[in-house]
Amino acid sequence: MTERVGTRMFDPTKAESIPSQSEIYYWADFVEFRCMVDPDKQFSARRLAEVAKFADDFSATSPDAQDGDESDIVAALLDQASALHTDDFDELFDDAASSDLEDPDEPAYDDFGRAAELADDRYRWSQEVFALLADRQRSLGVAYPFEIDFTGLRISAPDLRPEGRAYVFYLLSSLLNHLSHQTMQRVTAEFEVFSLSVLQIMLPSNAEVDAYGTARGRATSRFIGSHYERLTALAAELRGVVLAHPTDFHPRDAGDNGLDLVAWLPMLDSAKGVPSFFAQCACGKKWDGKQFEAGHERWREFLHLSAPQTKITFIPHYFRRLGEFWYSDSDVSGVLIDRLRALRFLTSAPHVHPPAATVDAAWEFQLDVV
Repeated sequence: MTERVGTRMFDPTKAESIPSQSEIYYWADFVEFRCMVDPDKQFSARRLAEVAKFADDFSATSPDAQDGDESDIVAALLDQASALHTDDFDELFDDAASSDLEDPDEPAYDDFGRAAELADDRYRWSQEVFALLADRQRSLGVAYPFEIDFTGLRISAPDLRPEGRAYVFYLLSSLLNHLSHQTMQRVTAEFEVFSLSVLQIMLPSNAEVDAYGTARGRATSRFIGSHYERLTALAAELRGVVLAHPTDFHPRDAGDNGLDLVAWLPMLDSAKGVPSFFAQCACGKKWDGKQFEAGHERWREFLHLSAPQTKITFIPHYFRRLGEFWYSDSDVSGVLIDRLRALRFLTSAPHVHPPAATVDAAWEFQLDVV
């Protein structure tokens, strides 16, 4: 049982829920989150095993381990770990000790059957999670706000450095299922605005950037009016031709047609062929389907561009396996800006900061075990 301490950043009824996904990068985020909200700012592989409901299996003493009766979620977790195993994992953890997961008061078992095999698999899965965390620390350096103890399989959160604040914001934006409803709406809106800043950093200084369909940016967008009027104004900027008709949209429809951010490079003439970038922001777990909303395959029904746009998807997730490779290449379409890419762009723009109040509230929130 837990009590919420501090501001209402997270929903106290959801703050302890474990990921329903088997992908290890979600579990790495979960470990960072539990470290961040822990009163001592620490978390370990032993505690990960406890919340994942198979701590006893590391000692091969539970009925599940002895019977070899794995749940579907545990089987999926082990499959993920096996599929992602690389030489980088061995390099990181050749010297890792298992003392963190062993209880000296527990009797030793000389069981080399299914129970011992399952215990070893689950222990190795925890190693894989911490290997991914260690890889994040290695990739980001001072921009990573946590410290990983390789040998003890522990994570800790020292005092938050300015360089690490953006990481906390991206982590928070990946944890929508832990947030209260009101906080969720605010964070997703802030993520859209922050992604606009990242898009500006990515492009040349003369690029035109607009918050075409974002919740907060619509008020400042140069594209106003009905859906059709906004589409017509966008076509004029990009020297395109509108293929839709006014009757295709409701008269009071001021929608964005799946377009959150738009940017283009002025060509300093009136000829067609303007390089453009259509972007979608997606914080949820089903972000992969959002990649097509800003793509040519969707927009060609509404707008003809002689130079088809580049589609970009901004996500707060750290969609990587060891070695900075995409977690799954087949899930990526167009240009994906995940947490790693965004943070690296942000290192060149120290004047760009995430929402201070949101980051502070997340970092100061605590779950107190009673």
